[in-house]
Amino acid sequence: MEILQKKRILNFVLSHKQEDGGFSFAQEAPATLEDTYFALQILKELQISYDCRKVLKSYLMLPDYTLPKHFFMLARLGITNKINEKLHERLCKTHNAQSLYYLAKTARILSDENLISMVKERIPVKKNPGLLQESCWQAITLKQTRSQFNERGYAKHIAGFQNADGGFGFRRGSTSFLENAYYATEALSLLKQPTINIEKCRKFVELCRAGDGAFGRQIITVPTLESTYHAIMCLKRLSYMRRIKML
Repeated sequence: MEILQKKRILNFVLSHKQEDGGFSFAQEAPATLEDTYFALQILKELQISYDCRKVLKSYLMLPDYTLPKHFFMLARLGITNKINEKLHERLCKTHNAQSLYYLAKTARILSDENLISMVKERIPVKKNPGLLQESCWQAITLKQTRSQFNERGYAKHIAGFQNADGGFGFRRGSTSFLENAYYATEALSLLKQPTINIEKCRKFVELCRAGDGAFGRQIITVPTLESTYHAIMCLKRLSYMRRIKML
């Protein structure tokens, strides 16, 4: 990433920092786990040092989290004492593709083979659902649980959601959003199947960049920490897919 863009993104991230060391959606809003997670991951990807001990200590004092997405974020931040006892309990109440996706990724971070096996047993039988994100979540969960499945078939199905502008819609032919490109590139890079138009996708991501260097969900939208993280990861995965396509 060009140094100028790196500095602009850094300035954007730090503009969302709050007094407690956490990060928020807007400057006048309180810090949240999700925005703090995205901010810290952006700084990590940009290889920028940031002392997050104060941030992590503050989140240890917060009320219990219940969503699998939050379990995953806490695990990525290294806070595992809040989630180990609750993962299996939560799994018993989980039946949707998104929750299983986050639980599978959390189980891999924790090296919890028992949880991986339990998630594997709950993966929906339905194949190639009509929603892009559900297709990606299912493919990634299958891969994370080391399941046997038609990886090429899933990759072809996911690639079919790419629009002419290079982005991806929630359904085939629907409006492109950056988060859809994030999940599509995650699935395809994990499957090692560069079956999309990589250059068009890269251009779509770049067009989502706002004037301050950060990114929004679409072209000409308000930039957020979440979308900026999605963009950085998309560009990173697209570079990886370009390399393996050339081999």
